[in-house]
Amino acid sequence: MADIYDYLGWQGHIPFAQAAVNEADFLILSWLAYVDWQGVLPGPGEGAALPLPEAAKAYFLLHPQQLEKEKPYAVNPYVSGANLLKRLMDCPRFYEIQLCGFADETDIAQEKQFSAIACITKDWGAACFRGTDTTFVGWKEDFRLAITHGLPAHLAAAEYVDRVPQLQEGALYFCGHSKGGNLAIYGAAKAAGAVRRRIAAVYSFDGPGFTPDFVQDTDYQEMLPRMRSFIPQASVVGLLMENAVPHTVVKSKGVSILQHMALHWQVGGTAFLPVKRITLPSRLLDVTLKKWLGRLTKQEKNRLIDLLFSLLEATGVQRIEELNRKILRHLARAIRKLAGLSWTEKKMLLRVIFLLVWTWHVSAFRIIFRSRMTAK
Repeated sequence: MADIYDYLGWQGHIPFAQAAVNEADFLILSWLAYVDWQGVLPGPGEGAALPLPEAAKAYFLLHPQQLEKEKPYAVNPYVSGANLLKRLMDCPRFYEIQLCGFADETDIAQEKQFSAIACITKDWGAACFRGTDTTFVGWKEDFRLAITHGLPAHLAAAEYVDRVPQLQEGALYFCGHSKGGNLAIYGAAKAAGAVRRRIAAVYSFDGPGFTPDFVQDTDYQEMLPRMRSFIPQASVVGLLMENAVPHTVVKSKGVSILQHMALHWQVGGTAFLPVKRITLPSRLLDVTLKKWLGRLTKQEKNRLIDLLFSLLEATGVQRIEELNRKILRHLARAIRKLAGLSWTEKKMLLRVIFLLVWTWHVSAFRIIFRSRMTAK
């Protein structure tokens, strides 16, 4: 079963002039957005672009420990991103790419986590958006995606190309993985008119969708023919919310939700290997979450997000990986916060939890019953 690393083995020496940029290349560029380019690449409008080999050498001088790690499929995309970058140093196909415009913006007050890089060749440029990092503010912003659009990260994505001089000419591509795919679609749809006219395609790799009103938005609909969405067969994230883009379901050697880690996806030639449909558990989760969220009011959704993250913030840490340190102490603080909630808040939590369990049971019965009837 060949994956992205195998693809680099047979395609990595072929220049773009001989083999045009393709969907596998855009997944690779999307993964480069996870690399911590701070201190290596210039910010938007701040300096000249660096050839990828030069940028990679500078990165590993700053982070020599990453050279020693052999974790190409690490769940943490910062680690797998560094491993992929190391592999690209041996792939002449990517030598002509120049990197610049590194944006990395986190604002707790605005609930904003936004990061992107620009990848430039002589024929085209790509705005590549990072998915969610490990900060609570980044995850809280993800939850808000289920309720509304036009979040601070969305607005930053729409304005990104205007901030990067190197992206002002030639064909344009937008791409991203996970939340980065959502930002790529929103950014392309809501970019300035002159930018939108230059966009050749938009690639979302297991990126969540949008609220129904945004899917019906005129700008979204105008960009729709140029959107491409890829999800693994056991997708969870890529099925969240609404999306009018037809999904290409991709075969993956990952297990269950770990298929979200797209470097596991299977490649044949220059394209991902498609399968007919998502798995039964994936369909069940998709139906359950959509029906559950549809039964909650917008006020309940917002309050639920605030309550859940107030429990996390009560631990005193700001990143998910920090919860593993002194976990009992963090758990005790969260429990104390939960115990201190008002009766109204506790009743609301109980209601939404009961509604989720009930919706899951009903959906499971219907989907399993239908699948058995179809099998007969």
